[in-house]
Amino acid sequence: MKRRSTLLGGAAGLVSLLTVSGCQAPPQQLNGVSLSIAPDAPALVPARQLGLTLADLPDGFRLSEELAPSFSRTGMEDPFGRLSAYSATFAAPPGLPPIGGPPGDVVSSVNSYAGAEHARRAFAAWQAALPRAYRPVTADLGLAQEDSATFVQDRACMVGFRHRNVFASIWVACQPASPESTGAATQLAARYARLLVKRIDSGVR
Repeated sequence: MKRRSTLLGGAAGLVSLLTVSGCQAPPQQLNGVSLSIAPDAPALVPARQLGLTLADLPDGFRLSEELAPSFSRTGMEDPFGRLSAYSATFAAPPGLPPIGGPPGDVVSSVNSYAGAEHARRAFAAWQAALPRAYRPVTADLGLAQEDSATFVQDRACMVGFRHRNVFASIWVACQPASPESTGAATQLAARYARLLVKRIDSGVR
């Protein structure tokens, strides 16, 4: 009886130790999405709801242009199976900031497709169509290497990515053109891209 009590006491102590050590159940969600949902589960919201808005940008920016072409509900009329698209151009505040200061104009483009494979093909076509003036650089978007790409040229940074059934891109102007401004534009474009990734995840139901 004494030995059994000792064993039970040891087991209780082990449970207590694990609890105090902070041993917890693994997280059930990532970016507000249940981990039980497939990685390529589609975001079932219009592209307009996924793109950048003025509220995402610093004070002084203004919406100068937006495009929202119409597509069929099935995506059959589009060669890439596109369901919806939204592009917005935000003009930077007037005046030239100091070197390394806030970048210039920002363009947000979001395209929603019938499925993840459609979005992959669109992302590949986008990369192939980029002018040679853009050169690849590294930026952390929190996505797999094959699903994101970052490019810069003297006056702009361009970030593109595929997440779920969405292909999106962010273009940020360097103002003025300089290595410091290019670096600042790249960091900002990557931050906006990560924001869109979270927004896409929030559209999964």
